Amino acid sequence: MSAATEPTPPPTTEVRTTIPVYAGPPSPPTVMETTGSAVKGLLVAARDGSDLFLPLKAALVGVVALWDLFDVRHFALLTSSF
Repeated sequence: MSAATEPTPPPTTEVRTTIPVYAGPPSPPTVMETTGSAVKGLLVAARDGSDLFLPLKAALVGVVALWDLFDVRHFALLTSSF
């Protein structure tokens, strides 16, 4: 064992602060988002108003359910240019 041991430095406490960055106002909705929400609104209105024609109502229930499942906004990633 050696008598000359180096002292260990005290642990340092590092304080990191983050400054929030202002990104500006939110961007307006894109044409695809606006058109998609309008088409979905029309489909929901037709679904709710087609009680007398059950095959149409059944088809619209399925279309609106699929729309909710795959939300049109996710397809914007597929159609955007890189």
